[in-house]
Amino acid sequence: MFRFQLTETSEKTVEINVLSDFANLIEKLYGKRMTIISPTAKDEKDLGFDEIIEDLPPGRVIAFQFKRPFLMKRPPNYVRFVINTRQLQNLLKRFYPNEAYYVFAPYPQNRDIAINRTTLLHGTKAVDVYDIPNGQKITQRTRTVRCRRLGGGSMEITDPSEYQPIEKVHSLDDLANKLIEKQIGFEVPLSEKRKEKIKRERIRVRKLFYIHLSSE
Repeated sequence: MFRFQLTETSEKTVEINVLSDFANLIEKLYGKRMTIISPTAKDEKDLGFDEIIEDLPPGRVIAFQFKRPFLMKRPPNYVRFVINTRQLQNLLKRFYPNEAYYVFAPYPQNRDIAINRTTLLHGTKAVDVYDIPNGQKITQRTRTVRCRRLGGGSMEITDPSEYQPIEKVHSLDDLANKLIEKQIGFEVPLSEKRKEKIKRERIRVRKLFYIHLSSE
């Protein structure tokens, strides 16, 4: 008899399931429709941030940068994520506080997501790129974030080898409420002042999801 082999979670599996639940929550609880924009690699390379979202209808947008979970051997039952420090620098240059978030889904295997579907958003954590401790440091090429499998306990990050806590961590169901209440994100269309700033810097960040909540 053929049996499925439940293997390590891919980044795409995390993205699809988390974003699907995030959109469903916003529609079910708040009666709002959400559009997920994932620019092509060519758009990310050729276009500026303002050009990617300038044709969107009026509304509010936040950006998500997903990180793939990896099961750690030590300590047991912990999950790690890898942050590229150059990518973090670009996010800090492109966005203001409360606009862009790293998303950490601590489900390293497909079965973890399947079993925890009803609590997936609560277990998935988001951290404002401005709340990454010592985010301006560029002496390391990568930094490791870790937390307990399935989202229990605190999140920690290496700096450079010892772990320190990340103080401000949000669950994605909490973030959905903040987006509805306009506590996070930015308004579109963008102001002319911000467009000029972005065009001067021409900062590119790969694999970003733009979450658009229409005001209409």
